[in-house]
Formats: sequence, C-alpha cells, structure tokens
Amino acid sequence: MKGTGMGVLRSNKTSRRWCWQDKDILSLIRENFKGQRLTTSLAIYLSLTELASNNSSEKFTAYFSQIAKLSGKSIPTIKSYSNQFIKIGVLKKKNRKVNEKINLSNQWFLLTPSVNNNYPTSVNNNHPTSVNNGYRQLEENELEKEDKNNVKDVLKTKSYQDLEKVVARLRSGGGRTWQG
Repeated sequence: MKGTGMGVLRSNKTSRRWCWQDKDILSLIRENFKGQRLTTSLAIYLSLTELASNNSSEKFTAYFSQIAKLSGKSIPTIKSYSNQFIKIGVLKKKNRKVNEKINLSNQWFLLTPSVNNNYPTSVNNNHPTSVNNGYRQLEENELEKEDKNNVKDVLKTKSYQDLEKVVARLRSGGGRTWQG
C-alpha cells in the first residue's frame, strides 16, 4: 500500500485536490440501495463526482469504461447503475456521436433532485441547511422487479411515482425545513 507515513489533518483550504459529494444525494442513494447494491452505487457515484471535480464542472464527458476503471466495477454494472441514478434524478446522460456512426464519450450531468436546497452550507457544518426532501425509500423488492425484457423499470413503481409527487411539491415551494 502506498503512503507517506504519518498524515496531517486534511483541509479543503490548503489541499490542491479536493472532491465533494452532495450529502443529500448520498442520503438519497442510501435510501434507494441496500447491501452490496449500496456499496456499488456509492463507488460509482464517488467516481462520477471525481470526474466532475477533475473537470471543475458538474458537466463532464466520460466513457463507461473510464467510470468502470475508477469505480472498480464492470461496464455493464456502470450502465445499469447510471440508468438507476437517472431514474432517481441525480444524474443525466447525453449520448454523443459523430455523423450518427462513431460513438464519442457520453456527456454526464450531476443533478440535485431538490431545487429547494438553496440555503448556504453552514460555516462549520454543525447544523443542516437543506430542507426535508421527504423522499420515500423505494422498497428493494420494487427496485428489483424486472419487466419482460429483463430491464429494471423503477419509473412504473408506486414508490417512484410518490417520489415524483414529493419532488413536484418541493419545487412548488411546499417543502418543510429539515430538522434532522
């Protein structure tokens, strides 16, 4: 294992390489994935945020193979989980091609599902500043259901439709302050 011995207290003010993840999105991922699926989803989301950080933008380009290499997962796994991230509203993907024939790297967008998270982060992070997103945890058995084409179809579940209603209510300003 590589290392330089005893470390020093890390600081986002002095570090030249720093990568952040949105805590509300991490919570949403934890609510929607359990067990090994949670571990895999966090590894993939970490890789996506690292790529965004490397590009200094929430919008970046990357091949599935690049995300797979960073996360230590297979390309089919990346495709499956990115589709699930898209369905829960934390990721957007745009396919890119040259002359409709040659595939280029995909364009990725890290999203925030709640537009009501417009409060600044507290200086010392000792209290939450976001609103209660009211996300209902999608039940694992609903996430695991497969349609006749063997493709997970979360969009048709009651849990996802309930989630869409909560997001619509929050976007319209009907949310409550989070007291977690």
